[in-house]
Amino acid sequence: MSRSALRGEAIRTAARLQVDRTDNPRIHTRLNRNRSVFFCHVDFGCKPPEISRLSKLFGGLTMLKVLSTGFFSAILIASNFCTSDCRAQEESAAPLPEPGPTTCAEIVAPASFEMASAEIRGLNPNNDGIKPSGFVKPSIDRPVIHGIDISKYQDEADFRSVKDCGGSFAYVRLSGGTNPDNELLYRTHWANTRASDMIPGPYHNFSVIPHLLKNVATAPSGKRSELIKALTPEAMGSAKKQAALFSTRLAEVLSLDPSNNKAYLPIAIDLSVRPLADDESSRQEIGTLYGAMVCEFIGKVSKGEFGKSPIVLFSDPDTFEYYRLIEKADSCSQQDVLIWIRHRTFDGSAFYDHDADGFFKDICKIGEEGKDNQAGRCLIEQYTSFGGFALFKNGSPLDLDRIFASEQEFQALWQGSEKP
Repeated sequence: MSRSALRGEAIRTAARLQVDRTDNPRIHTRLNRNRSVFFCHVDFGCKPPEISRLSKLFGGLTMLKVLSTGFFSAILIASNFCTSDCRAQEESAAPLPEPGPTTCAEIVAPASFEMASAEIRGLNPNNDGIKPSGFVKPSIDRPVIHGIDISKYQDEADFRSVKDCGGSFAYVRLSGGTNPDNELLYRTHWANTRASDMIPGPYHNFSVIPHLLKNVATAPSGKRSELIKALTPEAMGSAKKQAALFSTRLAEVLSLDPSNNKAYLPIAIDLSVRPLADDESSRQEIGTLYGAMVCEFIGKVSKGEFGKSPIVLFSDPDTFEYYRLIEKADSCSQQDVLIWIRHRTFDGSAFYDHDADGFFKDICKIGEEGKDNQAGRCLIEQYTSFGGFALFKNGSPLDLDRIFASEQEFQALWQGSEKP
């Protein structure tokens, strides 16, 4: 079989097995130099006996170590596996040129950007925000840590480009709702984050049984309490199932991590779903059940080995305010509650520069002792859904985030046995 035919078969096999892209020569060269992920070129004569026929299909490259839970999911470190002859030839190969300084250089706000706007419709917000050519720093003197959040909807993400452009973390969706099939790329995304020398963070996309809560939101005010009471057992059962699914998957990906690389970011809960409550009265009533479900989830996840992790709540300001979810989480969580704000500006500036009504100051506890003077406990900001500079496919969405912290403060957030 010719090399081109092998490469075609490799791409098809990779797609079936959910292996991250192996058909990108830039990634191969960059990863070889960094040794964070090592591909051995079969053409250079590196043929240790462990190599299988299947592994040779991947574009003439050999996978040296594979994480597997029923299918190949990622390729990890094994730089010492080759013979000296193989390594010498691989390292003598002419490297591809480094990207120019303007390819994805960090941008300092305020700046001018193309804007992609989308009206929020239905239960979840649409993709929107600025379209930067690199990560955006809110000001020249404000330290931030750049990163992304990712789910099955971002299967075109180029993790090496994220790292090369200044990214240090990726929040990975491990689960969504109660259905395990809602998220099946979590192993691949988690392993690719590790392989790219970034810190992963686990998050769960929370569901509030919208098909039932919609009935509550549209019911006459006199009947809402009765409907909510009838829904409560099912709602609490759903929260327990969601917590069990998330906890199982977090334990799974941690068990697959290399033994010397266990650090991860605090557990996050995506509360961006909107239960379609159109007035203050229905929001308060639905918020009571919504908050009870969140507390049930936090309580279940916090038992056992994950009990010391802070809880990070992700949503937009309106959803937080409408359903008073932060207040409810504060009242029931035994751990610190941190906030991850979904916020959009036209110039890339931070959320705290747009707080005329004092909402952020209140929920973020800005100015309180021990809190950051500008961001408070609102530690993370998702500022756009269009990080196109870190994608294989132009125009696809990729959420960009920034953690308001120095490198030392960032490392202090790490959970797990290998935190510094």
